[in-house]
Amino acid sequence: MQNRHHREEDRGVIYRMNKAAKSQSEIAQAIGFSQSTVSKELKRNKGKKGYRPKQAHQRAAQRNKGKNRRERVIQGKIVGWVSWCIFPPN
Repeated sequence: MQNRHHREEDRGVIYRMNKAAKSQSEIAQAIGFSQSTVSKELKRNKGKKGYRPKQAHQRAAQRNKGKNRRERVIQGKIVGWVSWCIFPPN
């Protein structure tokens, strides 16, 4: 199992294996994801004509596009601490 996003190639494999009536566990093993991840992928990206890889990839990209990337909070604390160490208050 990997901690990464599905690529278009992964979605193509999901599509072909799903079309061939393979189980979600078999699909997951083939692409290196957990069964629950494959289940979520199929559920989230299912359209009127079922699961289609190009459509799934576009939907995922659209969802990710709307996400705001947060600034790392720890970074600000470390910068402040380093500044305080270098230039301590008098």
